[in-house]
Amino acid sequence: MSKIFKVEALVASPPTSKCQEMIGVLEELVRRHPDELQLLVFRRGIDLFPDEATEGMKCMMQKNTSVPACAVNGMFFSSRVVPKLEELETRVQDVFRTYKMTGS
Repeated sequence: MSKIFKVEALVASPPTSKCQEMIGVLEELVRRHPDELQLLVFRRGIDLFPDEATEGMKCMMQKNTSVPACAVNGMFFSSRVVPKLEELETRVQDVFRTYKMTGS
């Protein structure tokens, strides 16, 4: 697979313990798929609509989504709770499967 998918986190500034826990889970997910995933971490109130953010993450920032929050491939995944690695893995596999079937 030649496409790199974004896994994005929106965290407090400074990050809370929950925010740091979520970043750790997302880092583990990216370690499992280093050639397919890229982790981007944005800080609420500091990183305002960065160019590298997906439209989904920009929307989450604009709507003041509760932190910590994350998105996979630009689609909202969780807010206020640290997602389980297995749930994220399932979402990532769905994204990979969809990309292979449609090529986009």
